Amino acid sequence: MKAFVGLFTSIAGPDLQGIVVRDLVSDPKDTPNTLNPVALLMLFSGFVSYLLFFANTDYQRPDDALVRSIVVILSAVQIFKSNEITVYWFDSGCSPNTSFG
Repeated sequence: MKAFVGLFTSIAGPDLQGIVVRDLVSDPKDTPNTLNPVALLMLFSGFVSYLLFFANTDYQRPDDALVRSIVVILSAVQIFKSNEITVYWFDSGCSPNTSFG
């Protein structure tokens, strides 16, 4: 089951932390222009990965409802990886008065 989930994890989580934190530190006033596209990219890739998880499991094991349900639940985590941008924001040493929305 973990193999199904691990198969598409690289699609869902582009490792952008170093790039985003560097951009936020170098230009803190441009925070919305840095974080919003990254959040959308991570959310979109999470949805695509979720669909690929589901389609792959449905194709590989159409009769095994338990495996399909476990893989769908585990792969739902990929959608919520877009919340990692808040970690990027705090890693950059943001001030509490700065917003990115």
